[in-house]
Amino acid sequence: MEKENNSLKTKVKGVIKKNLYTKYFFYSKKQFKAIEKNNILETDILVPFFPFRHDYELLIYPIVEELEKSQLTVTLIVPRDALGSHNLQKLKGKVQILIYEDLFIKFNTYKETKTFLEENLKHIQNDYIQKGYSPSALQSMIVNYAYDYVLATKLLKKTKPKVVYSLHFIFNTGWLDALKKEKVQIHLMQHGFFNGEIHDFMGSTMVHLWGEYHQERLKKLDSTLKTTVVGNPKLLRIKKSYINTENKVRENLKILFVSSGHTFTNNKIYDLTLNALEGIKELQSDYNIELIYKLHPSENFKDYKRWLSQKVIKHNEIIQSNDIYEQILNAKIVIGAVSTVVNEAAFLERLCIRLFDESLINDIDDGIIKIRSKTELKSLLLNSIDENYYNDLITEQTSKSTRMFVSSYSVEKEIARLIKQHI
Repeated sequence: MEKENNSLKTKVKGVIKKNLYTKYFFYSKKQFKAIEKNNILETDILVPFFPFRHDYELLIYPIVEELEKSQLTVTLIVPRDALGSHNLQKLKGKVQILIYEDLFIKFNTYKETKTFLEENLKHIQNDYIQKGYSPSALQSMIVNYAYDYVLATKLLKKTKPKVVYSLHFIFNTGWLDALKKEKVQIHLMQHGFFNGEIHDFMGSTMVHLWGEYHQERLKKLDSTLKTTVVGNPKLLRIKKSYINTENKVRENLKILFVSSGHTFTNNKIYDLTLNALEGIKELQSDYNIELIYKLHPSENFKDYKRWLSQKVIKHNEIIQSNDIYEQILNAKIVIGAVSTVVNEAAFLERLCIRLFDESLINDIDDGIIKIRSKTELKSLLLNSIDENYYNDLITEQTSKSTRMFVSSYSVEKEIARLIKQHI
């Protein structure tokens, strides 16, 4: 039996997608400064921050703060990576904050998960392997599901929430099934544009959307979902913060180029990105262009080693900062392919250009200028140097962005009000 345990641990460590298991789960319990299981309190609202990214914080924390002001008890689940955030510090002492990695130790999930895997999921894995699915991919998904389901079930019984507020459970389907079993109401916040024929909101009681366009599109994808248009709490807060701030004087043409995150795994994105960078470089010295290339959160500098050596881009032109919005507000033009940031930048009144291919993204009338070649890009960049031409494009673009993003600065209060209706 001990041999089987070691084997399962090896498999889990080898195939698990979430780095929290390999980083923390097999470490000594002494390494955690954790709330004891018996000290976890019941709560009205549970907020598992799934998936966590620093640039999603303003979709979560302001709503948590507003709910807490309503005399409701709120429990927030975050990973260790979130603990240094200034936005999170403001919530300490006001809501119950649980560290996601710690919960696996507190609830001693390993043995129960192993049993759950063997008794409930092994036959499912075998069935799909016989159908030709990859055994390693299935192992990863099923182990993830089992850990999530066991942990979520234990935590829900302990905290007894009436409502959950989060972004989505696409990567945490074990949580989703546990929430359904406990009959917890699920409120989900839109975190990006949904492209193609799929969406992120399965299992939701209510979906909070940024604008009318998204509501119309989601209705076509799934007419059974209940939705409401509230606006984007992150962008509205950012825009409000800068509403009385003078834009910095731009003595040069500053371009923010936003990576889509699949630059070296998708041939279409690779070609579009490379051609665009080459076009910018051909104009850079003659027209005093400053280029900032923002890495996607899933990327790092080493991914661009070849392009750096080929001088496609310079090392000092690449940034990995979490604060994309400061970069947007300091730029004159924002360029990207498959990235929600392009539409966000349009809402923040920056001229936006999308590197477009019909196979990558839907062709929607969002005001974003779509270009397909290096020649088109170079022509547009040269024309935009003329301030009148630039301002006319901004006016047209901004008028169309209102369907993407409703401007309501009471968005946090409205989301909190809708959540409270289910308590």
